[in-house]
Amino acid sequence: MLKDESAEVRKRVGEALGKQSTLSEVAIQSLIGALKDEDADVGRRAAEALGKQSALSEVAIRSLIGALKDEDAAAVMSCLYKYKTTDSAITQSKV
Repeated sequence: MLKDESAEVRKRVGEALGKQSTLSEVAIQSLIGALKDEDADVGRRAAEALGKQSALSEVAIRSLIGALKDEDAAAVMSCLYKYKTTDSAITQSKV
C-alpha cells in the first residue's frame, strides 16, 4: 500500500502503521522506502511511524540519517532523537 499510485492512500497507510509500536521487518522496510517518496507528506508520515516503534535496527536508523538530506527533516530529527542517535553515528554514515 505504500506503493499505491495515490499519495493520499500512502499517507493514510503511514498513519495507520504509526499507530502500532511493533511492526514486522517488512513493514519497517516499506516505511524506510517511503522516506524518499515524491510526496513530502508521505515521507514525513513514514518518519513519524518509524519514530513510534519500540525499537529500530541499525539499518533503519542509518536510513533515517540518510533522509536528513531532504528538505523537510523535522520528523526525521524527532525520530532520531527518540533513539538518541549521536553525532558520531551521523558522521560514521557519511551524511
